[in-house]
Amino acid sequence: PYIRNANMTVKKYFVRISFFVASLSFSLFITAPNALAAGYIWTDQTSAGTRSWQALASSSSGQYLAAGDFGGNIWTSSNYGAAWTDQTNLGAQDWYGLASSSDGSKLVAVTNGGNIYTSSDYGVHWTVQSAVGTHNWDSVASSSTGQYLVAGITYAGGNIYTSSDYGVHWTDQTSAGSYSWSAVTSDSTGKYLAAAVYGGDLYTSSDYGADWTDQTSAGTRNWRSITSSSSGQYLAATVNGGDIYTSSDYGVHWTD
Repeated sequence: PYIRNANMTVKKYFVRISFFVASLSFSLFITAPNALAAGYIWTDQTSAGTRSWQALASSSSGQYLAAGDFGGNIWTSSNYGAAWTDQTNLGAQDWYGLASSSDGSKLVAVTNGGNIYTSSDYGVHWTVQSAVGTHNWDSVASSSTGQYLVAGITYAGGNIYTSSDYGVHWTDQTSAGSYSWSAVTSDSTGKYLAAAVYGGDLYTSSDYGADWTDQTSAGTRNWRSITSSSSGQYLAATVNGGDIYTSSDYGVHWTD
């Protein structure tokens, strides 16, 4: 009888504990989305000041950041955005795009109506890559090592350029066509690329930008931005004044 009563007592407390765990799990399920929606995980990093921020890049860990001020300078952070350094050696320019290697050491920046710049020391020193010329650059993307780069020219009649040597030499990828390229993105290897045309279609490449496919299933829209997973399989693109579209098959099919 004692053992039977003890077992019943254990079962009784087990039920109570199970009910508590279930209640706690349900409570977290209900409150967590609301907490995230409230935005409590965001911190206003005032040390960089209030500026016309146009471009942003991050290392894979998030420790190293770079931000471009349109009509101003590039700012960098090495402590997850808590403190920022004004990299004044480049001067004030219309920064339109930034990209980073996975470790944050190699950066590439493009200006609208200007040049492409690269850095190999976390944004302290920069090199102007004059060989590619001065264009209305709108966006740039990098592989995880920073070796493979892709950049797009905005406005009608612009092209996509790629580099396989950290931005020293560039190739005009004419197979993609001349359009108003508003955004480019890359997987971690630089092999799988995707690009968006403002007032046009989405395009993808699986050979480092040598050949491009017009992904018409997404439709012709005012595409404004595009981003990729590290594998290049998953993509997301936004429409100016419209919706967000996603793809899980390297850009072949898209879901609104």
